[in-house]
Amino acid sequence: MRKMQWSQEVILFVLCFMFCSLQLGGTTLLVPSQYPTIQAGLNAAQAGDTVLVAPGTYVENIAWPSFDGIVLISEDGADTTAIDGDGGGRVIGFPNISFSNNTEIIGFTIQNGYAVQGAGIYISQGSPYIHENIIQRNIATGSSTWVYGGGIFCDGTGTPLIANNTIRGNAAKGDYWNYGGGIYIDNQNSATIWGNIIESDSTIGGYWNYGSGIYCDGGSSPDIRHNIIQNNVAFQGDRGHGAGIYVDNDCNAYILSNLICNNTAQSGSWNYGGGMLINSGAEVLNNTIVGNSCFGGNWNYGGGIRIYDSTNTIGNNIIVNNSASTGGGIYAASGDHATLLNNDVWNNTGGNYSGISPGPNDISVDPLFVAGPLGNYYLSQISAGQGQDSPCIDYGFATAESLELDTYTTRTDTVPDSAIVDIGYHYPTTAVVSVEENKPVSQNSTFRVTPSISRSQYKIYLTINAQTYLKLEVFDRSGRLQRTIFNGGLCPGEHELTWNGYNTTGNPASSGIYFITVEMGNSERLSKKVILIQ
Repeated sequence: MRKMQWSQEVILFVLCFMFCSLQLGGTTLLVPSQYPTIQAGLNAAQAGDTVLVAPGTYVENIAWPSFDGIVLISEDGADTTAIDGDGGGRVIGFPNISFSNNTEIIGFTIQNGYAVQGAGIYISQGSPYIHENIIQRNIATGSSTWVYGGGIFCDGTGTPLIANNTIRGNAAKGDYWNYGGGIYIDNQNSATIWGNIIESDSTIGGYWNYGSGIYCDGGSSPDIRHNIIQNNVAFQGDRGHGAGIYVDNDCNAYILSNLICNNTAQSGSWNYGGGMLINSGAEVLNNTIVGNSCFGGNWNYGGGIRIYDSTNTIGNNIIVNNSASTGGGIYAASGDHATLLNNDVWNNTGGNYSGISPGPNDISVDPLFVAGPLGNYYLSQISAGQGQDSPCIDYGFATAESLELDTYTTRTDTVPDSAIVDIGYHYPTTAVVSVEENKPVSQNSTFRVTPSISRSQYKIYLTINAQTYLKLEVFDRSGRLQRTIFNGGLCPGEHELTWNGYNTTGNPASSGIYFITVEMGNSERLSKKVILIQ
């Protein structure tokens, strides 16, 4: 057999090609300019590739390919790019493969799915990263069967990351068992649900309508933090339980710093837990649970929280202005217990407590909410400009740092919490600004960013014709500050600066759409949109 001999030039070429491929980190496939559909783009992709989708509505029912590390991202975000199931099946289904968080879906409206389980997105076993999407109007439905997860179904032993999405108007709507209108977390799953708005989702019409916002099955271990869970409803049928959140037996749910408000359990007979119903194993810490209700049936218990079993910890929460016929704040039946620590339980219609005594350090006073940059449930504080201090300031049983709330705030001036934690929900400290690509700031300057899509860094070129003060910042699509690149004076001339794709914490920013903005003096802000693929 003849032995193949490679020249030094060929070897160098192969080594160069391998190095360049590693540096590039995969191929970007364009929809629809290269591939007519998202499914076609995904089918052509390999591990490490990115499928980049132009604005438009794509009527598809997508079967995700069996490769980990594919990133599906829109060019312009969820407001202009939709994947529409058109009632023909679920919108996106993942196969039974152990995907990692390197598999991502970013910046789409995912809507009008129709399936028995996981009408919007069905995740089987894996751990994809689902972020910056709008997931809406998906319906899980069926006859004489279990109907789970209108918006998202998380199956198996994975650890999916669901972050910074809006999950709204989804439903679980069947004849008997309707669980998880917004999100269903199955047995053994350890989903992280972080920073989402989960609103106006429903469980409708069955005998059992549980967890209209989020349903956590027994044996699961979800981490539920920093979400706004509001206006979800369990209605019709016989039972409406846990309209905001339902936590089943032996579920190790960690529920920290959520705003749970205006959720309603309104079935024909048993309505338990307008805000949440928790069985054994849950830790419920630093949430604001307000304006939730149970009504319309024969038994309406626990407007804020309905407790089952005896191994739950409920601490540092503000539970106010909820309503039920009995136990408007917290309700426990005979034999049900929980450890209550440093809560404010006040002004709940039907009584603040029923079947359970206040914790030794619980209080019952007006929390003195005030409106701030991101909502209506900040705490009044003299140091932030209000006339008096809320009794909830520095009233927690632990420090803000130990609960990882020292980068969040209860203050209208967005100063982070420190030392002993304030009780209740904590808002992000970063103010939200309006960002979009817009007109030049000044006729005396030029501003250019290259490339527009990158896996590593961006070069920012500025030409200044006069001495000026300049601020150069990076914001995400929601208007949250991610990085300050430069803040100071610049002399006339050409300047080159770099954003390396890292955020203010020194960590790589997530894949997604960002705006690099420059502001000179009192002039308008100029923004350039870029897409980062990590």
